[in-house]
Amino acid sequence: MRISWADQAPSNSDYYRKTSGSWFALWTRNFIAADHPRDSKGLSQLYRQLCEAALNDDQHLDSIAAIQFAIITALQSGASFRTSHKEGGTNIYWKSGHFMRSD
Repeated sequence: MRISWADQAPSNSDYYRKTSGSWFALWTRNFIAADHPRDSKGLSQLYRQLCEAALNDDQHLDSIAAIQFAIITALQSGASFRTSHKEGGTNIYWKSGHFMRSD
């Protein structure tokens, strides 16, 4: 990982040098290292396959009704819809057979 304080005042360099390690450790604590690819052969084919799979997953979302149905189904399966702003936000979720809203 490379870090640069080039845009910061030189008087702050010591502070950033001392504290950056702990901040990066905090921000990346849930990251899991992936195995490094053994060779680059086939990576472009794998990428194309993943792209095609993602596009195929969205094919059923071909109308407004289909998108609405997917959202409602997801909410009823435990997902929630949330907005946030400076004064709070709204949370819409499914509970006890009803849609609930909290602000």
